[in-house]
Amino acid sequence: MALDGANFQNQCLKIRRPKDYIPPKGGEPPVPPLQLSGVISTVVADTPYKIYVGGLPTTLQDEQIIELLQTFGPLRSFSLVKDSVTGMSRGFAFCEYADMNVTDIACQGLNGMELGDRRIVVQRASIGARQHGQPQFKPSVPAPTISMAPSAIPPGLSTASSEPTPILQLLNMVTPQELRDDDEYQ
Repeated sequence: MALDGANFQNQCLKIRRPKDYIPPKGGEPPVPPLQLSGVISTVVADTPYKIYVGGLPTTLQDEQIIELLQTFGPLRSFSLVKDSVTGMSRGFAFCEYADMNVTDIACQGLNGMELGDRRIVVQRASIGARQHGQPQFKPSVPAPTISMAPSAIPPGLSTASSEPTPILQLLNMVTPQELRDDDEYQ
């Protein structure tokens, strides 16, 4: 199962269990990620070390992007996202390095690099991953405060000493100019 998605002779391996497979009692032991020298999986797992590479020229092929990324070390996995109809690159990819310590170094070294007529964006892809050295999102509008009657707060939850925390952060919202334009609503 660890070879699922690995490239072998320019083909993506698909490893599946038989339909009549019965797992052993007590479940299966977790399979550690397999890293064979020179083998790059096409399945990039959702881990804190998953990297998003965006703003890529759509003319670049997998091999060219892999060559660029491997300047920081060998890759464990790489996937260039392609249009399902045309097979052309959609301009972004995901990868993970074999050495997890390289993740932040590669992000810093590659982010903002000019590639063709574009600047690429390279950052951690995992939701909630901390980006070291990069500013966190700061909302430009303060979050509204909600007043609750003390009886509405469940017992055991004290709000007297705790700091307010953001409940929801909305990104890519409309601007005030868009709200004033009636054509935007149709």
